[in-house]
Amino acid sequence: MKDEIIEEFTYTIKELKQELDELKDRKVPDVGSFDSRGVYKEKLFEVITRVLDDSLIEIFNDVPDYSLISSQVSRTFEDGTVSDAIVAVSVTVANEGYRYDFKIDVPVLNGIVHYPQYIQRGLKIIPLTKEKIMEELDSVSFRKTDPERPYDKDNIYNNIGDNIHRRPDKQKWYSVENIEPQTVGMPPKNTWYPNKQDTSKPRKEEY
Repeated sequence: MKDEIIEEFTYTIKELKQELDELKDRKVPDVGSFDSRGVYKEKLFEVITRVLDDSLIEIFNDVPDYSLISSQVSRTFEDGTVSDAIVAVSVTVANEGYRYDFKIDVPVLNGIVHYPQYIQRGLKIIPLTKEKIMEELDSVSFRKTDPERPYDKDNIYNNIGDNIHRRPDKQKWYSVENIEPQTVGMPPKNTWYPNKQDTSKPRKEEY
């Protein structure tokens, strides 16, 4: 009887643990925080990248490339260290010859850096779970990368050279005659001097 109870109890715990792991891995992003321990604004990006490495490397199965977009500090402590801020970071990942660009916002509250719960790609918000990230990486991407330089990209707004994003030129051209402007001479008295009048006496109207 004792062995049966222990076996049933063990089986129940195993099922609950499996459900908890599935819920954590697929539906709920990791929740955590990191004490910045009095970091100044100049060193805030280094702390943010350390926090992102703890969560993103396991999700992307690779080391992303980070670049700072903006750092908005709304409050500091008396010693000048960051208290409340939000840091926007560009996250770039190369996957199977394609380049994926993401944007992520990391909040800092009372000097504590909180793990982000979502990541953005364009206008899309993606929960920071391995399943959702893999779905996004398996989606169609239209930008091939150079294997030697996976994180380099050309300016898509540059109209020099062969640019597939450039709008077709539909402007009409009209043939016109070249008309030279005529030169106009200056009048003899080209400077106007205002007349000084005595304003102390009332001015008489002239008829």
